[in-house]
Amino acid sequence: MKKIGFKLTYSRWLNTHSRDHKEYQRRKRYNWGILSKINFNPIDYNKVQEIYTHDTNQVYLGTAEIIDHTFNIQLERHIFNLKVFEFKKQEISEFLVVFNKDGLPITIYQTNDPIKNLKEKFIAGEISDVNQMIDKKNAKDIFTDIVEVLLKENFDNPFNRYEVFERKIIKNSTFKFNENEVFHKIKAKNVIDFSIGREHWVITNLKFNKALSEGIKLSSQCKKLTSIYLFDNLNQQKVIRDNTEIVSIFTYFGNESVSKFSRSLIKLIELSSK
Repeated sequence: MKKIGFKLTYSRWLNTHSRDHKEYQRRKRYNWGILSKINFNPIDYNKVQEIYTHDTNQVYLGTAEIIDHTFNIQLERHIFNLKVFEFKKQEISEFLVVFNKDGLPITIYQTNDPIKNLKEKFIAGEISDVNQMIDKKNAKDIFTDIVEVLLKENFDNPFNRYEVFERKIIKNSTFKFNENEVFHKIKAKNVIDFSIGREHWVITNLKFNKALSEGIKLSSQCKKLTSIYLFDNLNQQKVIRDNTEIVSIFTYFGNESVSKFSRSLIKLIELSSK
């Protein structure tokens, strides 16, 4: 019987999804260093697999235990339930992974994911017992999710989320974006939080300093750039180039629009300013 090349990597997952998938950021932060090394081949997988790095040092990363494997005949899908032990964090997570009959990954998600539930509660203002699990990456994700809601409420034009743009260098010395201008492409790419082509980019950061540096870096890449931040001691709009604004969420959308997220935003300021 011919072996099927079952393999789960972040890039293979992304090939069948997109960055505007509502769980993109959460899936991106799964431990792909372990997940990508698991043998899911239903012909010869081991139930418990020790995972090491592929380099010459062979650093121990943890274990993957395939608890259960079934094949859905009607849908022609392989379904795996597994436990992953991350040695560095000393944490155990449980996942459900689905492949089609030819070994193409369909989906992966962490079952009973505490971070997903935590973020939903936090955005809703239920922050009393859950804020201890919010790290800075999760805080940034929550802030971006709040900005997305406000953009949909305040703009008719639909923004794409996490669209990828090739980084380009303008041929002459001007920084103002011109769609007819000739560019030199370079290898770097930018994943933009919210975009309408290169007409308008909106990026999000918790702190003003980061919003400013990202704004400077990206201002030559689109016609209009809005860099939204959560907090700063000045807390006022700042323009660095004609097409670029560095602006707080409260100034950009107005206190009335933002007020329904006030408890969550205040707590995010507290957590991310430590």
